[in-house]
Amino acid sequence: MDPKMLELYFKYKLETEWGPYDLKNYIESGKTNVVLLDVRRSGEYEEGHIPNALNIPVGEIDVRIKEIPTGKYVVCYSNGTGCTLSTHAAMSLAKHGYLVKELTGGIEGWMRAGL
Repeated sequence: MDPKMLELYFKYKLETEWGPYDLKNYIESGKTNVVLLDVRRSGEYEEGHIPNALNIPVGEIDVRIKEIPTGKYVVCYSNGTGCTLSTHAAMSLAKHGYLVKELTGGIEGWMRAGL
């Protein structure tokens, strides 16, 4: 693979992903231009979620798009590292014109970090 392509891939990856501590620090800095979006099923959300997260399962995003505020970063998360639900959600939101980031590690990474 071309090293320049790899450089671009990792550059954009860093711009579109936040780790648990990145998100925590951003929220604690007092910035209010962020919406947390849990894209898991409602039962999973009810079992535990990041405080103040909005729950819209990935399969319902297109029909519930108006519930997601515009003009803010939307940080999508799902279960964990092997789960691609948040990636699909982020791609769908980007197609709708949203500013999107993905929480690496999902709720499992958040919990593992003790947050």
